[in-house]
Amino acid sequence: MTAADLASHQCLVTALPHLLDVPVVSEEDEISLRHRNADDCFWLIDPLDGTKEFIAPNGEFTVNIALINLGRSVLGAVYAPAMDCLYWGAMACGRIGLVTS
Repeated sequence: MTAADLASHQCLVTALPHLLDVPVVSEEDEISLRHRNADDCFWLIDPLDGTKEFIAPNGEFTVNIALINLGRSVLGAVYAPAMDCLYWGAMACGRIGLVTS
């Protein structure tokens, strides 16, 4: 775990409850794993997927966020900061999208 992992984790655990006030489960926070329950709703995050690639730096890393409800992913986003590219999908609207700048 690096300082970048922790900084990304902190940003997400601070911001996500403002969108939907449910627990955040993160691999960077072992205590949060208790909220990973198939009967509940929670945010599931990997704040910095590809730490080795981030350190390299080759730009091949992502920030991953999913909203889990009753054991199913109902909303998800994968952001590739080096490419400024966001992939997202949502069950409610039946869409998968790509946002780039």
